[in-house]
Amino acid sequence: MKSCAREQSRKRLVSHENLSGSRQARACRKGKVVEHAIDRGINTTEMLTDRPGEQLFVHHLDTLPAVQLWTVRNSDRLWAMHHETYTACLVLAPGHLRATWRYRGRERVVFARNIQLMEPGELHVTTSASEPASFFVVWWQPNYVEELAREMGYPQTPHLGTCQTADPAFVASLFSAYCAVEARNSLAAQCAVVASTSLLIERCTVTNGRKGSIVKFHPGVAKARGLLNARYAERVTLDELASAAGLSKFHLVRSFTQECGLAPHAYQNLRRVVDAKLRIEQGQSIKEAASSNGFADQAHFSRVFKRLVGVPPGVWSKAVRPTRAFSGLPPSAE
Repeated sequence: MKSCAREQSRKRLVSHENLSGSRQARACRKGKVVEHAIDRGINTTEMLTDRPGEQLFVHHLDTLPAVQLWTVRNSDRLWAMHHETYTACLVLAPGHLRATWRYRGRERVVFARNIQLMEPGELHVTTSASEPASFFVVWWQPNYVEELAREMGYPQTPHLGTCQTADPAFVASLFSAYCAVEARNSLAAQCAVVASTSLLIERCTVTNGRKGSIVKFHPGVAKARGLLNARYAERVTLDELASAAGLSKFHLVRSFTQECGLAPHAYQNLRRVVDAKLRIEQGQSIKEAASSNGFADQAHFSRVFKRLVGVPPGVWSKAVRPTRAFSGLPPSAE
């Protein structure tokens, strides 16, 4: 009986490989916030990205302001993110997808029905994908996960002991959240997200204060990355980075790119957009967010933001208007 239920769940998941625009998708074209007539607890905005065929939907639950949900369809983008949240990405389709991604100093292989996991303060880069992918992402504010962990009897800050899983219960829980959002059922979505958060804490974290499965960065790369983290809004030269790292400029660029998946300048742009995106979500104007992050003018900022996130900052500002308190993350650095 249980095997039949698992097979049925697997078929339901595979059936979402052809993730074309539904009635909900058609209703939320051109960046409009959509509210279902039956259940107004879910606000959904579709982002018109810079990639033909790619669809990005951002969902907010009125009852869970510390959580943001994304549905991404038919994306051939090589996503790169510096995370400020706990993040889980359920790869939905296609069933024969094979993709590689770099996280914690190692390149890994991910398939459909796998979950990628990231924690605050860390970087991940998608390095290849066999074809356009569709996936569902949950972004948790750190304080929300930490509070729930304490309620569950874990007093210390949770750290991920694994960065990828195919745990059936966790996959089923995230897929239930995805289905509930698609069905515009806010109660079911909230229950599924809470259950997924519990599974994240119970099955994927360590609570002894030590991060698991980490490959340490080269000390010079770590120093250069620390300098960029501290001064990403400022002008930082390669000479300064090399000096801080104690490496030649050539060795630094090669080692930094190899270990982080991004060159130093691309990493700096990513950190700038992370901060600008957060400022916009907190209600700051686009002009203020740009100038606070060292962009010479708003036009330059808009070009970089769109290249990394896939949509202009003005579109993102409209999308996050329902939940200004949320701190989201930027995709894609090239």
